[in-house]
Amino acid sequence: MFLSFTSLSLNREFYLSQVEYEFCRDEYFDYIAYRELAKIEGNSELKSILEEFSEQERKHYEFWKSFSGDCSGYSRLKLFLLILSRRILGLTFTLKLLERHESRVIESYKLYLSRLNGEARSRLEEIIRDEITHEKSWLDEMAEKESIVKYLGFIALGLADAIVEITGTHAGFLGATEVTLVAGVAGLIVGLSAAISMSGAAYLQAKHGGLEEKLRP
Repeated sequence: MFLSFTSLSLNREFYLSQVEYEFCRDEYFDYIAYRELAKIEGNSELKSILEEFSEQERKHYEFWKSFSGDCSGYSRLKLFLLILSRRILGLTFTLKLLERHESRVIESYKLYLSRLNGEARSRLEEIIRDEITHEKSWLDEMAEKESIVKYLGFIALGLADAIVEITGTHAGFLGATEVTLVAGVAGLIVGLSAAISMSGAAYLQAKHGGLEEKLRP
């Protein structure tokens, strides 16, 4: 019985040490990610916010490192894809990807909080507040500074409608002619026109809606 309880205790401690190690790795990656995003950011205000994000994540990493030991490895492929996302889809979109993960981390931290006491508990509560601040205020501020990203979803809907137009036109021309090249070219011309028209209309609709919200008393 003694050995059974001892084994159970050791397994539990091993599991908790692994959890702490994963927390540490997550915070280290976020620290590196924000640092690298800041390096390539051209807007000085956004760059300053990203540098502040990075410094906060470094402190979070240092906190978990005190529990788990060194955990400074990270996926270079994941970082590359994140930077690529920044260059193609914009900063706000990329940060939303990061923050979706951090939302789950916050819940995990809240569950882990019951294991801590004293200064360590207070420090983790501060870290949770930091993560929530990322989501609630700074990301909103960044979205305002990079306002075009707010309409990305509406543009994507317009492009999706354009794809439907391409499919329909292609199918129609295939019924009218046996030359697949003619059908393909016709589909691309109509689809491109529809893409420009529909995505533009969706963007203007979204922008108009945003102006209405600002003017609403």
